[in-house]
Amino acid sequence: PPPGPIASSAVTATPSLVAAPTSSATKSQPSSSLAGCRPPGWNPNLPWPGCTAQAWSSTKAEAAKAAPATTVTHSITGTVTGPSSTPLVGIGVEAYSPAYGWFYDNTIAGGAYSLDDLPAGSYTVDFYDFNNVYLHGYYDSGVVGAFTTSYNAATPVPVASADVPGINVELPTGYYIRGTVTSGGSPVQNIEVDANSTGYSGFTTTNASGIYAVLVPNGTYTLVFTDPDGTYLHGYYDSGVVGGFTTNASAATPVPVNSGDATGKDVHLQTGLHIRGTVTGTAGALLHGIWVYADSSTYNGYATTDSSGIYSILVPASGSYTVFFTDGTYTYLAGYYSSGGFTTNAGSATLVPVGSSSDTTGINVQMVVAPPWSVTLAASATTVPFGAEVT
Repeated sequence: PPPGPIASSAVTATPSLVAAPTSSATKSQPSSSLAGCRPPGWNPNLPWPGCTAQAWSSTKAEAAKAAPATTVTHSITGTVTGPSSTPLVGIGVEAYSPAYGWFYDNTIAGGAYSLDDLPAGSYTVDFYDFNNVYLHGYYDSGVVGAFTTSYNAATPVPVASADVPGINVELPTGYYIRGTVTSGGSPVQNIEVDANSTGYSGFTTTNASGIYAVLVPNGTYTLVFTDPDGTYLHGYYDSGVVGGFTTNASAATPVPVNSGDATGKDVHLQTGLHIRGTVTGTAGALLHGIWVYADSSTYNGYATTDSSGIYSILVPASGSYTVFFTDGTYTYLAGYYSSGGFTTNAGSATLVPVGSSSDTTGINVQMVVAPPWSVTLAASATTVPFGAEVT
């Protein structure tokens, strides 16, 4: 591997199964915020690598949960530096509030940033280096440098009746987990590599030579490899097998990092077979953007339906899978494939067998429209439609 980090490796690919944010999002376009580039269920307090530096526009992109126009707002401002107080330009800065969502900026000359138009509330402020040189983390007023990699240690920043200046941090560097990803003896580019521990998650993608370098602090990590194009199986680093790769999470080999780079974590990716089908809705309408999951005791694969309602999930050969469908808009009920087509009852799901040599096709379902359910909030006796957002 080359010395130093792989330049811009954290932003070279946007996962194909995640809607990319608009690169022209500005304060006049609150509905086109970067919140949309995170997949369902992603921790809102962690950066999603599909949110590229280009999308974190220097003109700022605000969250979808925009405050009412009459709300008085203020700013959080500060500077971001590296070791020896070097100002850092182009660092992504995010303020998160459960009530109002995400607010963004990039640092400019002098390392300055300004998170504007924040309604009164409490915010977690985090910092992300798209160039993979400095660690991702949060504002922590209780430590030297006011920076921590632990979300639980972050200091909430209250915004009340005035702007909040002086939220300054010094970002530290870390160490790299390095290796090469190949298949059939050839390097594989744009493979997403995650290094996960109980306290930190690092991310990068492989370059044209199949090389990756994930920036992390000291700790012990599980390496996860994902192909956003769906050609190769999702899996883990396993030093105990030929090729260093396994699809079984429980067989992953922990990678320790202790005050130095961890090198030679090479893997040879595997291909598999597909579960394919079509998802329709009312009157046979083809459904686009439905999330489909194939789960077994040792593997979890997923995909989304295309404009023709078609999905294709890559899974290891010779297994049996439960196939689950969910619509993030709450228009249709979530449910499972059964021999009858679709069921909301997990106990009625039919296992889908995948052989050793050919894809499994025809796993089609017609999803059921969600009824107009409602819930009553006891404290206020207010009835709201099912699926509506309550703040």
